[in-house]
Amino acid sequence: MKTKICVIIIAVLLTTLISFPVLFSGVIFTQSKEFEDSIWSNSETAIFEFDFSETKSVNMDIFFRIDNNFNQFSNLILFSKLINKDIKDTIYDTLNIKVYDSWGNCLGSGTSAIKTFEYNYKEDYTFNKGAYSLEFLQGMRADSLQGIKDFGFKITK
Repeated sequence: MKTKICVIIIAVLLTTLISFPVLFSGVIFTQSKEFEDSIWSNSETAIFEFDFSETKSVNMDIFFRIDNNFNQFSNLILFSKLINKDIKDTIYDTLNIKVYDSWGNCLGSGTSAIKTFEYNYKEDYTFNKGAYSLEFLQGMRADSLQGIKDFGFKITK
């Protein structure tokens, strides 16, 4: 009987410790776009719109998941456009994210056929009060990029 109670208490403590960082991770905004049939067309833009009610400094990350069909390339090239709608200011970036190492090993995390990637897009970036739009286009040499399950963006404190 004492063993069962100890096991239950340990399970509750471990669950609390594992979920504690998630509860207080400081996520301000997160959104993702799922691609039909895991195909990201080169004409399809992933658009994220958000507002800031005050000026603040934040971190911005992108994340995506691939399956075994992402085998055409060893990297993912993205074109981004961060638009401040209020003052009509636009910042353009090109990102090159390694997906496989030189030996063909996937650099994503996960134990299944679906691998997850998280990439720091901008660190300690200051947003002014206003409405924003962040757009991403895949910049690969293929018309359709196979194996991209979804693509997301998050803003954290």
